[in-house]
Amino acid sequence: MRLLSFRTAAGASYGVARADGVVDLGRRLGDRFPTLRALLEAGPAGLDAARAEQGADHALDTISFLPVVPDAQKIIGIGLNYRSHVAEAAGREPPPFPRVFSRWNDSVVGHGEALPRPIASEQFDYEGELALIIGKPGRHIAKQSAFEHIAGYACFTDGSLRDWQQHTTTSGKNFFRSGACGPWMVTADAVPDPTALTLASRLNGKQVQHASTGDLIYDIPTLLAYISAITPLAAGDIIATGTPEGVGSRRKWRERCATPSLPRKARAAWMSFSRLRAAWPANRPFTASMRRLMPPISPPSRPQSRRRVCGTARARRCAARAKWLLPWPNVLPGASQRISCRTSW
Repeated sequence: MRLLSFRTAAGASYGVARADGVVDLGRRLGDRFPTLRALLEAGPAGLDAARAEQGADHALDTISFLPVVPDAQKIIGIGLNYRSHVAEAAGREPPPFPRVFSRWNDSVVGHGEALPRPIASEQFDYEGELALIIGKPGRHIAKQSAFEHIAGYACFTDGSLRDWQQHTTTSGKNFFRSGACGPWMVTADAVPDPTALTLASRLNGKQVQHASTGDLIYDIPTLLAYISAITPLAAGDIIATGTPEGVGSRRKWRERCATPSLPRKARAAWMSFSRLRAAWPANRPFTASMRRLMPPISPPSRPQSRRRVCGTARARRCAARAKWLLPWPNVLPGASQRISCRTSW
């Protein structure tokens, strides 16, 4: 079952995404469960009530997606949780404990919403991740019972401002509307083995991230046990489990600049998705994609002098080329970004 939160002309609601459209549970069950978080708090009874409702109330293309759980009490992220990601960060070692940080609710948007590049930074980067949605609340959760507390799984784009991340993790991870979760959560009963998911990201159709969720340094039971020792986990809480290698800030300079398949004013596209290697119902994946609008810059044929100044934009490019490093993500002022976390089912 695919649960989502959305908005229509009538206001915010939540529901179930089906083949024929969206079942509006806010309209049908709102007196008992006013939000998706309230539905999750009700446990199996709430999920059974949602499954019992049939017949779509809205077409998918008539709604605006909200984050899966817009009013989540906590959004928790995990840093450096894939060995491949640790390896690409030169000089880093695998963390001795899970690196936990938090995100604020207004830093996360839903499917199809714009992610504007902040004025304060030009180093806006992507991170495709698998998110856990908590169902059964708990404190000091035992590893052997961890999966009993998970209501479902979702795609999460942990947008990061790399320069501000050098100040503190909180600074770099919490810019307004810099990440996304959605478009929906897939309930745990439809994901028989969450350690057998494949996470991938694509840039201009080229795969730049690829890993199995089985490659996590700290697996899902360990994360829940560790985090719940710090704070109680509540229904609707979101835990983003980390990203593998291939983030934009660690890609080589020529790879970051080159867009050979696109015309000068083309739009580059990033796409991230998680899917089961096997055993998914009908082998249909759930996916997330992130799209970026930017003016592509071709790599120079030879290094340029950093003293060569021919206007603000060109001076910036010349200086960056002389250093053989272009600040990620090679955008000019005014460039914008859009995210689209899609799920094919």
